[in-house]
Amino acid sequence: MATQLCIKRLQREAVTLHTNPPAHITARASPEDILQWHYLLEGPPGTPYEGGFYHGMIKFPTNFPYAPPSITMCTPSGRFHTNTRLCLSMSDFHPAEWNPMWSTSTILSGLLSFMTEETPTHGSMDSSVETRKRYAMLSPENNLKNETFVRIFPELVERLKALREERKFGSGKSQSSGQAGGRESTGGAVAGSMMPTGGADGGILFIKYFLVMLVAVLLSYFVL
Repeated sequence: MATQLCIKRLQREAVTLHTNPPAHITARASPEDILQWHYLLEGPPGTPYEGGFYHGMIKFPTNFPYAPPSITMCTPSGRFHTNTRLCLSMSDFHPAEWNPMWSTSTILSGLLSFMTEETPTHGSMDSSVETRKRYAMLSPENNLKNETFVRIFPELVERLKALREERKFGSGKSQSSGQAGGRESTGGAVAGSMMPTGGADGGILFIKYFLVMLVAVLLSYFVL
């Protein structure tokens, strides 16, 4: 069972990540388990991951922040093996290097930065730039096939559906025009931030989630 300090810390971080998220990063705790978080990284412009959306998981120990979490990525990227624990300086592979001051934002910013490097580690893989670009274009479809992703990020579902259809249409049009490799322009729809643009139901679910977390944080100040 998670300690009260752990719960309080993660509740605060949930609010911070919602009100002041780092660039290209969305993250939130599972409604069923505050120790299990889901993140979504948007591929930075100018990298092979541009236009990609990468879903993964962070599992915090019950004594967080005094011990590091495990980190995995679920969406194929060409950089990391899916559903495999990643060896990073801020993961549970290196508990001696862990700093309790590091937050979830710090962890995910570090992961995104490491993703754009070529440094090998446990859980990484070698693949060509073209392979990584192809995975980036396929990421909306791959995420929509993941029931957990759809449940955790309902406000993003409609946006990813639109991107999936746009890319299918662009790929078909490119091939019919004789352009090798099915290249397409991702346009402004991909370059924008991952703010909720889905239907009303997704937005309502997200608002309810945020309000629950906010109330929990406020209560923790009076109870603890």
